[in-house]
Parts: sequence; structure tokens; C-alpha cells
Amino acid sequence: LAEAGAARSGSPAPGPSAEQVEAAAGMSPEERQEMIEGMVARLEERLTSTGGEPEEWVRLMASYSRLGRADDAQRAYELGRQALGPEGGASFLREQALLLGIIQE
Repeated sequence: LAEAGAARSGSPAPGPSAEQVEAAAGMSPEERQEMIEGMVARLEERLTSTGGEPEEWVRLMASYSRLGRADDAQRAYELGRQALGPEGGASFLREQALLLGIIQE
């Protein structure tokens, strides 16, 4: 999604820079996990304080899901749904949450 959005907008896909990836390679597993958790927390903080695009809310839900934090993924879905509203992409968010297994029909 991020790559498709970046291709559409002409901006680079969000995520760590090459330097950050290289630095992460030298970290212990615990340090890497802490770095990832911090990135996800900052994404949620930004989205809940200033809003964001539907794809960013999907990235937050998927991140929590990959981290094994199903309750947080569900919470991110609810927050995103409320923030986006019916005309702002909530239906897209719901569709993605279904595909990720965050919600059930």
C-alpha cells in the first residue's frame, strides 16, 4: 500500500531510511524490537493527534497485527474509522481490517 501510494503521489514510501536499516542490522533483537515499537507508537501518536490518510491507518493496524498485538490492531481500526468517517475512507479501512483478520463479518 505504501509503495502504491508513493508511486501515485511521486513521494518516497514511508519507512526507515537506508541508514536506519543498516544501523538496525547491528542491533540486538531486543534493541530492534524496541526501535520497532517506538516507530509504531510514534505513528499512532501522529495519526491520533493530526489525522492521516486511510493507508496510514492500515499501516498502523498491520503493524500491530504483525507484532502480535491484536487488541491494539482492533483499537487502531476503531480510532481510524472514527477519524476518517464514512466519507473519508472508513469503508476502505474496514475492507483492509477484514483482509488482515483484525475484524470479522
